[in-house]
Amino acid sequence: MRKLLLILFFSGLSTQVKADVDKEAYKACLPAADFQGCIKAFKKSLIKTSSLKDYDNDKFDFLGLPIPENWIKSDDKAKLTINYIDPSSISKVKVRNTFGRYISYRGITRWYKNPKAGTKGTFKSGLGTSSTNCSIYGDKANCKTTSFPSGKYIAGEPLDPGGVRQQDITYLIDCLTRRHFYKGDWYSIENSIPRAIANNYCSKIDSLPISSITKYENGSPSEKDKIALEVLPNSNPEDIKNKFGIKD
Repeated sequence: MRKLLLILFFSGLSTQVKADVDKEAYKACLPAADFQGCIKAFKKSLIKTSSLKDYDNDKFDFLGLPIPENWIKSDDKAKLTINYIDPSSISKVKVRNTFGRYISYRGITRWYKNPKAGTKGTFKSGLGTSSTNCSIYGDKANCKTTSFPSGKYIAGEPLDPGGVRQQDITYLIDCLTRRHFYKGDWYSIENSIPRAIANNYCSKIDSLPISSITKYENGSPSEKDKIALEVLPNSNPEDIKNKFGIKD
C-alpha cells in the first residue's frame, strides 16, 4: 500500500497522497538540524525508490547501476539488495606455504538505504556543584576563582539522504571448515552467498588458477592444512559437513 501511495504521489495523480507523503517527510525530518535540506533529500530519495522498477534490463539492474558483464547475479527485490560474483576471479590461495584448502573470489554487493534525518547536538552538564576560592581576612573576603563542573558536548548525527550503496569485497573461503573471512572474523558459509562457490569449486581446488593474494603465504602447514589436501579433492560438500560436524 505504501509503495502504491508513493507512485501516485510522484505521478501527480492524487493531492491526498501528496499530503500523506509530505506528512511522512515532516515526521522524519523534524529532529534534523537542516530541516529544509532533509525534506528535499527525503523526497528525492522517495523518487528514486519509486523509479527502481524502470530498470532491471540487459544493461542496468533494478537499482539503476550497470550490470557487470559475465558476472553471476543474485538479487532480492523485497530487500532491495543485489549480489554479483566474478567467476573469473575464483582461485586457490596459498596459505602457510600450501595450496589446497583456501579459495578466493571477488564479489560486489549493492543495496538501497533509506534516508535518515540528522539530529541536533546536545550539551550534557557535569555532575557536582560549583565552588569559589576565597581568602578571608577579618570581616573581608577576597574571592579570586570560581570553578564549575565540567560538561560534555555530544555531537548530533548528520543527515543521510539515503540512496544506492555498493561494496566491493574479496572473499576468502576455508573449504575444510566451510567458513569465510569477512571484516576481521570468520563466519559460516551455510545459508549465504559463498556457500554456492564452495559447493562448486572446493572439490576441484587443485585445478583453479593461483590467487593474487599473497599476505598469508608464510608459515608451516597445520594439521588441518594436511587433512584438506587429502579429503577435499573430488569431495562432496555433504561429506565434508558430516565428517567435521558442520551444521546449516
